[in-house]
Amino acid sequence: MIFEFEVKMVDVGVPVWRKIQVDSEHTFNELHEILQVAFEWENSHLYKFFVKRTHGEQPDTPVSIEPKVEVQFFDESFIDTYDDREEILSDWFQLTKDRAVYMYDFGDDWHHEITLLRILKPEKDVQYPRCIDALNLAPEEDSRFEVISGTAKLEFANKKTLVKEINEEFKNDLPNLFTTVKQNALTKTFEDILVKAKEFHKLKPWEKLSEDEFFVVEDPKTGVPILCSVMGSMGDVYDTYGIKMYVGATGIQTALDTMNETGDESDLYFNERSIVLSFENRDDLEKQEYQLIKSNDISFRGKKAWPAFTSYKPGYWPWSLDEEEIRLAYFALDQAIEVYKNVENVFNPQEGKVLARIPQKTDEQYLFESEWVQLADLVKEDEGEEIPLAVSELEVKRLTKQLKRIPITVEFGFDFIDYPFEDQPNLRPIFPLIVLAVESKNKQVEYQNLVRDHELDTLQNQFLNMLEELEGIPEKMFMDAKTARIMSPLIKKFNINVQTEGYQPTIKKIIEEILGDN
Repeated sequence: MIFEFEVKMVDVGVPVWRKIQVDSEHTFNELHEILQVAFEWENSHLYKFFVKRTHGEQPDTPVSIEPKVEVQFFDESFIDTYDDREEILSDWFQLTKDRAVYMYDFGDDWHHEITLLRILKPEKDVQYPRCIDALNLAPEEDSRFEVISGTAKLEFANKKTLVKEINEEFKNDLPNLFTTVKQNALTKTFEDILVKAKEFHKLKPWEKLSEDEFFVVEDPKTGVPILCSVMGSMGDVYDTYGIKMYVGATGIQTALDTMNETGDESDLYFNERSIVLSFENRDDLEKQEYQLIKSNDISFRGKKAWPAFTSYKPGYWPWSLDEEEIRLAYFALDQAIEVYKNVENVFNPQEGKVLARIPQKTDEQYLFESEWVQLADLVKEDEGEEIPLAVSELEVKRLTKQLKRIPITVEFGFDFIDYPFEDQPNLRPIFPLIVLAVESKNKQVEYQNLVRDHELDTLQNQFLNMLEELEGIPEKMFMDAKTARIMSPLIKKFNINVQTEGYQPTIKKIIEEILGDN
């Protein structure tokens, strides 16, 4: 995507500003380079960025994005500081009117107010960064006294010439940044899905399609299946209109478990993988949802007509859509509209099968064709794909030599806890995992820990920690199938007898008892 910024200098006597368009995936360090050229600075002083408004809100604590230095000259313990070579513009500028201040030369103290005006698609054959408007000259280096005394000559009447000169300097001085952002049939923006959402709502597909008339859309980029269910045929009861899009094998399995009323309710909540579009009243939207809609040029009005998109990922708090999910939602909505328009022709359900819209590439576009596919095939994991060993081979060898087999049976597993936390402001909160090992006979907890990520190496390391805590290798272990699959390399290495069939977990009950005591 392309960000259009207005950058104004502060307290220089006359209006001095630039309107520039840059790639949203640039770092703040690259934005610094662009601003140096746009204002004809010589990059001879220190600089930093202060984030003033992000995701439509003022940060709870001051945020500085600056070059990484070994020694701090001032006490900045009260400021959240980030490396400008690592921070991406799109992580901080999410909504129009999000703002930052670029401070250059801590002696002369030149302040540049940066405001996000628009989020755009890249134009064909246009090179970025580019300046589209400008007014007056920036002060020269080390000229604060001249500005204060009024002797600095900053007025420049010919805006067209100024813009042309800045763009020529972009091309000459920033060859590594001056590129053409290619358009791609698979690249979609939030504005694109707003257009599709408006078209979808206008058709009112819930008047023809019921919640149990599933269909599948295959993502053209990854081949991931998206199982779609239109919401609203029972609107008089639930007053919910929209579409639910279950993503991949994990998402489709939760859809089937929900439909068949199998599985634990909390498991379905924590493990759901879906994208939901619901149509709400304006007053029911979250503030950020409303601001995001208003920052695009698509208008909505009326009761139950305002689109709200929500992402559900296993182990994470419900959140706004990321770039990949925007693409998935776009193609799912696009094909949901086609299914609705041809509902009389395409819906002829066959036992065990579901209608699928499969993409076929022609030139630079994708055309979709209808097929009937086995629903069961969409949830099968690749059994031939082995789970890798994600922990140290040396550590495993050390423990296999050190630990002896002990005559106990242990239940091992982990589960999410409904206490989400976030490491940084505006990052998606995550549900922590509690890891437990319980002696089966007397239900005594032999090992417990709380972990803040769900990565494979973290989980496998918890298994090793459990063995060290036990000071031995259990004669027998109980696990659910998912846990056994994750731990399969370690089960093999330690030659442990693991039983999954008929397993009745006690871990959930113990977790409830632990949390109830706190």
